[in-house]
Amino acid sequence: RIEFGSLSLSPGVRVEHIEYTDIRRSTAVATLSDITATRSKTINTFTPGLGATWRQSDNLTWLAGIHRGVSPPGPGSSGNTLEEETSLGFEAGLRYNNRRDFSVELIGFHTAFDNLIVEQNAGGGGGVGQTSNIGQVDTTGIEFAVTYDPSVSRGWSFRNPWNLSTTYTNAQLGNDVSATGNSGGVVESIFSGGRKGNHLPYIPEYQIALGTGIEYGAWSLYVD
Repeated sequence: RIEFGSLSLSPGVRVEHIEYTDIRRSTAVATLSDITATRSKTINTFTPGLGATWRQSDNLTWLAGIHRGVSPPGPGSSGNTLEEETSLGFEAGLRYNNRRDFSVELIGFHTAFDNLIVEQNAGGGGGVGQTSNIGQVDTTGIEFAVTYDPSVSRGWSFRNPWNLSTTYTNAQLGNDVSATGNSGGVVESIFSGGRKGNHLPYIPEYQIALGTGIEYGAWSLYVD
């Protein structure tokens, strides 16, 4: 953490060297003589990142960040052309906290994925399932969160925190995906045959969460 007055920088870097060895056996009860293939793979990853905050006042803070991410494939994928998944994420926003009973946060984000890894489907149309790289995915969105505790200003004998958070996410394929998932072989995947601009499954466009609780002494109860 490096500070220049009200500006704070948090740089970091992660370096990984991964060696895979995948041993394939011919029977369920494995012995040394049952080994049919041994496949190896080496992956080197470099993931830097930088976060920054600027404290405008005791209550208001601006923030921004850029981070690279890497998700390596599993050892069972070492025998094909599967590549590690990478991402580059940006975020920027602000936080306000009155230091008593109210805080609010608004953050925009954009993350670009490359070589997105999609696990094989279990069962389907009879094809041979295979984990696959499907290419590029772009996600853009905004997050809003607010917390409030009315018990502070009203002098109640117990705490009553409330929190509300909402997220909008637009996640789209950045390229067409072939019927084989861009990795060869027959792939039973919900992404197979996808087209550039298609929305990603299982990533909701809107999310909302609301919660409250009661805190008294050593006891607390929350509902979300």
